[in-house]
Amino acid sequence: MKNTFHGILIVVIILLTIFVPYPPKHSLTITARELYYSVMLDNVMAAGGYFLNFYVFIPFLYYGKRAFYFLVLIAYAICVIYIPTILNYFFSGFHFLDPLHFPIPQLVLLAAALMLSYIARKRYEWKQLSEEKTAFELSALKQQMQPHFFFNTLNGIYGLSIQQSEKTPAYILKLANMMRYVLYESNADKVSLAKELDHISNYCQMQQLRLGLNNQVSLRITGEAGTNQIAPFILIPFIENSFKHGISSSRETQMLIEINTTTDSLHFSATNTIVKTASNDGVGIKNVKRRLDLIYPDQYTLTISQQTQQFIVQLSVKL
Repeated sequence: MKNTFHGILIVVIILLTIFVPYPPKHSLTITARELYYSVMLDNVMAAGGYFLNFYVFIPFLYYGKRAFYFLVLIAYAICVIYIPTILNYFFSGFHFLDPLHFPIPQLVLLAAALMLSYIARKRYEWKQLSEEKTAFELSALKQQMQPHFFFNTLNGIYGLSIQQSEKTPAYILKLANMMRYVLYESNADKVSLAKELDHISNYCQMQQLRLGLNNQVSLRITGEAGTNQIAPFILIPFIENSFKHGISSSRETQMLIEINTTTDSLHFSATNTIVKTASNDGVGIKNVKRRLDLIYPDQYTLTISQQTQQFIVQLSVKL
């Protein structure tokens, strides 16, 4: 993409010679061949100024040595004017058009090249900064979600260990499997949808170990994951939120989690009884919303609603 952009700008620079012709009554009489090579030399020097400004002058001089940067540009402009004159000393019977007599076309062409290279360099730097910022933000959000998830999980295991529950080893084993997935298999921006669904299933099974008979939890996964991929930990925060706010040891609760996959999309819904007032602005929910905006812009719909006794989350993502 960058090379294509450079190519377009170089064509623009060359075409600028049409708008800055040499004066018809120049003091020198030159042949068509000499005029052709003179124009070619002007274009080469303008292109040289473009690439030097883009790759050398701006990166190494513009930001730290602004005054020296402009001196270098002036020095290069002087070289552009004098190089044809110097070359004429080395050629017998051939003369480049001498800019010393009328330097405006060369200077206009060079100024246009330098201006376009400055615009191109700024565009390149802004794009790089935007990409780095997005990558850093995605990484930070993902890393923030992992401690948040394990914090809640370890709290549950800690509670069981105090009670000396026989279910504690099963919790630890499930947690070990989940940690293996998080540490070794979910480092990429996208992971296998099948593995992500397995991770969700493990999570729900582990949570169910601590539930009583009055807590009904159903996980329904339909469709074929196939070779589809998904951003890791997109769905877990919603499920985690359901367990956090929709489970009670003193009353009957119901939770239904449905995940349906098609050829190129995923449809998720989580419905749970309201036991505690759920906050849509928790760390996990905030992060998942931000990640959806960054990874799936205009490719998802998210609805979070609250009825009298139920909290409902519905998410559709185009994979």
